Amino acid sequence: ARWLTARHGVSVDERQVIIVAGLQQAHSLVAQALLSPGMTVALEDPCYIGKRLLYEKLGLHILNLPVDEKGVKLSGATFDNVRLICVNPGCQVPTNASLSLPRRRKLVTLAAQPQTPIFEESMFDLLMLEGKSTPSLLSLSGGKNVIHAGLFAPALGGGMMLGYMVVPWPLLP
Repeated sequence: ARWLTARHGVSVDERQVIIVAGLQQAHSLVAQALLSPGMTVALEDPCYIGKRLLYEKLGLHILNLPVDEKGVKLSGATFDNVRLICVNPGCQVPTNASLSLPRRRKLVTLAAQPQTPIFEESMFDLLMLEGKSTPSLLSLSGGKNVIHAGLFAPALGGGMMLGYMVVPWPLLP
């Protein structure tokens, strides 16, 4: 929890951290805890097919968010009827696009108005590159309204399908 607090600049309590067997399990847990059939989830388009199939199998409607070289396109987007927004801002799969800082800020603002939780995938959170990294959605939100999920695999080896979620206090129950 201390590393997450230092990395994201928000207070993370160890009771907010849930260990998972990869991002797919994290999506499954969040979907089953927060969503019901017929609700709408926003997914990047394109995105990892396993994630899309999971939400479809659970009977959810999908709002496709197109992706370009700067990440998710948000012009004209509203999330009034969306119950969860799923994005991978650091290294979008399969495009490898990184969500620009202005779009990250806009996404956090758009999601806060109807209080739609954001599920932020962070596959390379444990790797530090030279220079300062772009702030995470967890950081930009001040720890509110963002479920931040990361993997240990990039730091420990590709076969290690182990990860974590940081869940905001209001969503933990």
